[in-house]
Amino acid sequence: MSQAWQLAICLISAHVCADFVLQTDRALERKKAGVWGNIEHALIHAVCIVVFLGLHPRSQASILGLAVVSVAITHFLIDWIYKRRAETWSGKLAQLAADQLLHIIVIVVFVVVVARTGLSLCETAWHRLMSVDLYLTILVHVTGTVLAVWTGGVVIGIRMKPFQEGLQPQRDANVISPPLRGFEGAGKLIGQLERFLIFLFVITNQYTALGFLITAKTILRFGEIKTGDTATAESRKEPEYVLIGTLMSVAWAVAIGLLAQMLSARILEPSLQATATATTPSTATIRPETARPSAFTSLPATAPSTTSRPVSSPTTATRDSVPASQ
Repeated sequence: MSQAWQLAICLISAHVCADFVLQTDRALERKKAGVWGNIEHALIHAVCIVVFLGLHPRSQASILGLAVVSVAITHFLIDWIYKRRAETWSGKLAQLAADQLLHIIVIVVFVVVVARTGLSLCETAWHRLMSVDLYLTILVHVTGTVLAVWTGGVVIGIRMKPFQEGLQPQRDANVISPPLRGFEGAGKLIGQLERFLIFLFVITNQYTALGFLITAKTILRFGEIKTGDTATAESRKEPEYVLIGTLMSVAWAVAIGLLAQMLSARILEPSLQATATATTPSTATIRPETARPSAFTSLPATAPSTTSRPVSSPTTATRDSVPASQ
């Protein structure tokens, strides 16, 4: 894989972790309050770039400085300008997609500029601990986990908000005693664990366990809904809400898992081919005259020769063997 792709994977991994894992609800509130929240978020991006890129400061100071300036500072500018028009994570899906698209465009432009300047990424701190292919594969799986668990929760939460608003009047009408209420934040945690397990099953090709997980969750959730509601037309909303959310969560995690599996296979393909070539014995160096037959192979039967060797005459042989008399 080219060094441009290596740089792109490192920067995208750093961006995804900084934007969805390290950006909490309190960080979002600080970003809305003033400029210091955006500066803090940009500094977190800068730290993630340094950690994920793993560049040695002495040998790769140019790329490290360009990455921090180009990606982190532009991230601050995009968030500061875009926050006046966009809402937080509870806003529309198009607003979130536009914000992420701007950041990805900045990363792509930076990668293209670095590729054209010919700067090398060979000397890195991470590459001294492990191979390049192994490190990139780990980054792909880490990024896939973040996209499946955290980003999937954001996207599905935005998409399910209209259904949740339609379900709220029914929940207000059905008086539920406090002991029957669920734990606070338990639904979010269940969704995150569900998407993580689905992503793990997909990248390890454990599709049987994936089917078992979906079946178990469906049985438990529908059993809970059946005991809590009466058989009315309004009570159909909550099973449909749970079913839609479950299917969206499964589809998102499966799609991210397949994408990560395909990308990691693309990264590891050259290494696997080189290993297979090195372990395969070459038959071109074996000469026919030096090759020995196996103990389990029978030698070909040789036909008796029909040509007889010339036999010397007895008289001539006797004469030759007797010494000449004087």
